[in-house]
Amino acid sequence: MRTMKAIQIRQYKNADDFTPRDVPIPEIKDGEVLVRVRYAGINPSDLANTQGYFPDHTILPHIIGRDFAGKVVQGRSSLLGKTVTQRATE
Repeated sequence: MRTMKAIQIRQYKNADDFTPRDVPIPEIKDGEVLVRVRYAGINPSDLANTQGYFPDHTILPHIIGRDFAGKVVQGRSSLLGKTVTQRATE
């Protein structure tokens, strides 16, 4: 199984344990792409998420870090190698 590093919350707790873990690389579905993340950031909503403020919208385990930049490595051929940036809006 191929893995990647991610900060994953498995239960709600204080936001002081941001230890990267090995987690499986997700399998993409039709219409999706896989992005190799080069840079990621944690914003205030991620911190609130780790403390359980969004239980109706979060399925555990959950990978935090919605702000990121990277390159498409799997998916539609016309998108391979394209730079992707995602900034979460509050």
